[in-house]
Amino acid sequence: MSDQEDSDIDHEAEALLAEPDLVDESDAWLISYADIMTLLCCFFILMMVFANFDEPTYQRIAKEVSKYFRGANVEEREDQMTAMMTELIAVSKEENEFEVKRKNYEEITVTLKNSALFDSGKATLRPEADVLLNKLISTVLAKTKDSSIIIEGHTDSVPIGESGGLKEYFPSNWELSAARAANVARKFSEAGYNSKKLRAIGYGKSRPLLPNMDKQGKRIEENMSKNRRVIISIVQPPPKGYKLGFGLIFNKKEVLKKIKNITELKDKIKAKAKIKKQEDIKQNKVKKGVQ
Repeated sequence: MSDQEDSDIDHEAEALLAEPDLVDESDAWLISYADIMTLLCCFFILMMVFANFDEPTYQRIAKEVSKYFRGANVEEREDQMTAMMTELIAVSKEENEFEVKRKNYEEITVTLKNSALFDSGKATLRPEADVLLNKLISTVLAKTKDSSIIIEGHTDSVPIGESGGLKEYFPSNWELSAARAANVARKFSEAGYNSKKLRAIGYGKSRPLLPNMDKQGKRIEENMSKNRRVIISIVQPPPKGYKLGFGLIFNKKEVLKKIKNITELKDKIKAKAKIKKQEDIKQNKVKKGVQ
């Protein structure tokens, strides 16, 4: 809303306040009543819209609306993520060691087989893993330099063995998964990716894709192999000027200004009503004195 429109509203409010006869607190409930009716109207309109849900139409409208809610460059950002997805899939077909998925419009996940990166019970990257990660990292760097990179390490449910002195370095699968995630994150950092955008997380055995054991308590080796994995999530940052929550609809400064204006207007109305009430009391006293 422009300053001129704000000024016009203020002048209209002052003009209303200048008329004592228009200040009547008995009708104040109408404001709340009108608000409730408006909200109910919006609610039932939304219910009707979703009751007549049409997927193609919805997707088309959502895409248009998203231009205003997610930034003017939304199409450019979509193209960037699509291009990255295409190139990562091409690399995965060459290497056949990881799977690429588009989680949503702003996130791509790359799930790498643990055997492609690490030997059993170790967190040091295998020599062959360097070639694989270099291809993957160079593809990401070519498309984005400001996305958040979240690396997750996951293990199966087999405890760290006593043999080979592994317990000394990795007391549990928590430490092992965290060390593996950290080593992959280090590869991104060494390749020139912004370290502030990197995050390494070790989940240990806490988030399996599939059950590690059957009902009889026997190991399911195929499932355990799938549970041993490293997930790299590439998350686009919000567009510049992106607002969250009610910020999507309202400008904070404008809202605060309007609240201040409304508060001042209410105070003026109360003051006018008080003066009018006092005048009415005086007039009633005068009338009684005359009688």
